[in-house]
Amino acid sequence: LFVYLITLVWLATQAIPKPVLYVSVLLFLFISMVMLRFYRREAMELDVIAQQYEQAAAFIPENSVVLPLNYSGQLISYNMLTYIGAEKKMLVLDNYEALTSHFPLKWRTEYLPDPKVGNYLDSNRPSVDIQQLEKQIKRKVDVVVRGSYADSIKDEATLVVNKQLEEGYELVLKKEYVSVYRTKVSVETSR
Repeated sequence: LFVYLITLVWLATQAIPKPVLYVSVLLFLFISMVMLRFYRREAMELDVIAQQYEQAAAFIPENSVVLPLNYSGQLISYNMLTYIGAEKKMLVLDNYEALTSHFPLKWRTEYLPDPKVGNYLDSNRPSVDIQQLEKQIKRKVDVVVRGSYADSIKDEATLVVNKQLEEGYELVLKKEYVSVYRTKVSVETSR
């Protein structure tokens, strides 16, 4: 986009023959329309994703410990998933800003998640050992939220996560871009 704008400004300052100038203007207008159409479609899809994440938050009880798992290759989608707890009291076990170098927020070294727990913080095919994570944080993971997960994903890490979810969680919401799993309530726990 920057190169495009610089080229447009450069062309405007040059003594160019009128036919070349008209062709250049038409070309830039065409490119602008194509880009506008592309970004409009992208924005509409991101809006649907954001709305589904907001709907998912309604299925998460307050004071829950939430494990977000991102399966999207889009950076913005990953960022939106970490804001699922923005309007409720809950502990979301991820912080996108603290993991990137361009934010002034950093994890304290002693609180960084142990790599032995999995790579759920920085992979779009996250692996995580939920029981090991619970031991590390000394809290039960109440809710697992999957962003942009598709049943067609069959890599080894995903199959391991699927098994853990089948054994300890129940699916309470499944939409195109988000799935919410809550801890199964056992008979002993409910008494």
